[in-house]
Amino acid sequence: MRCSQLICVFSVLALSAAVVACGNKDDGGKKKKNRQPPPTTTAAVDAAVKIAPTPPAKLSGAQIVALMDGLSGVMSPLDPGKLAGFYTPGAAYVVEGSGKTVTGGGKIAGYYRDFLAAFPGMKIDQLLLLVNGQRAALVYRARGTNSKPMMGINPTNKKVSFTVYEHLDFADGRIDRVLGYADNLDFLGQLGVYKGRYRKYDGKPSPDRIAVVAKGDDAERENMAVATKLKDYFNAKDVKAAAALYAKDAVVVDPLLSSEDIKGHNAIRAALGRFRKAFADANLSELKAWAAGNYVTARFRLTGSHTGRYQRLGLNKTGKRIGLDVAMVLRIDKGKIARQWVFADAAELAHQLGALKLNQ
Repeated sequence: MRCSQLICVFSVLALSAAVVACGNKDDGGKKKKNRQPPPTTTAAVDAAVKIAPTPPAKLSGAQIVALMDGLSGVMSPLDPGKLAGFYTPGAAYVVEGSGKTVTGGGKIAGYYRDFLAAFPGMKIDQLLLLVNGQRAALVYRARGTNSKPMMGINPTNKKVSFTVYEHLDFADGRIDRVLGYADNLDFLGQLGVYKGRYRKYDGKPSPDRIAVVAKGDDAERENMAVATKLKDYFNAKDVKAAAALYAKDAVVVDPLLSSEDIKGHNAIRAALGRFRKAFADANLSELKAWAAGNYVTARFRLTGSHTGRYQRLGLNKTGKRIGLDVAMVLRIDKGKIARQWVFADAAELAHQLGALKLNQ
């Protein structure tokens, strides 16, 4: 696989993230009726945006939940023209980690169409929807088989399952900006392209979606304080204090630490310690964080130098600098972190370290 092809794969994968809100059934569990074939030209998609009804300027939390549920009606089967109407005319999708931005509802819908064409019948399940004001965090899981060409790359006929995080901002009652985070290392591994360790395909049924709207109460502020402490302890290189924030039976899902779930307080402390040795000067930027119920979501940038063995990639010290955009979701129960999801592109990190091993 050529480097230019790989970059295209990274961009298209992250741009597929907004399908987090799609599902396979209408309310009541009834299957959707077949629709006419969707428009195939950008002009047709842009025309659909112009005739879309004008929504209210600001949405309540319940209206945002309903809006995201409504996307299911235009995603299965995909209708790019109607999908474009969910975005403001100048909406932007930013692929964190790649530096790529796509602007305009029509063009964004076109990216979804192109990516999903490589995985006919892909199943997409919402896992988590957090709403706070005119913003939301979405987490979804996608499963499918690569049975069609993808950006000029021949199909591998391999099954893939991956999870994506989106931060969404709303304006004039529609989606105005999306920041997408995805781990392409697992994706490439499941496709049979990446040679190293990666999270294996998971065909298990997804749990029901959890939707939470922020209340702005003291409990949410206390949960925010836990997230801030986690960042501060990490930057202070105090692994013991950081680990103490987790419950004894906590679970961490972090592609930068491991290709598997990390379960239990002791295992989490050990994993944090190994990462600290691999990147002794690692630092997290100020958190862009907010809470909804017992969840906290945050975005930040990880920087540092590779100063020791990085177990995730089996890589000895290279001395190279790293910089990575990261998103995180914490579920906090009784003041302790019960579950942590980290969304970052481990493939981009491997590329920065010169350790992205691809099948040729």
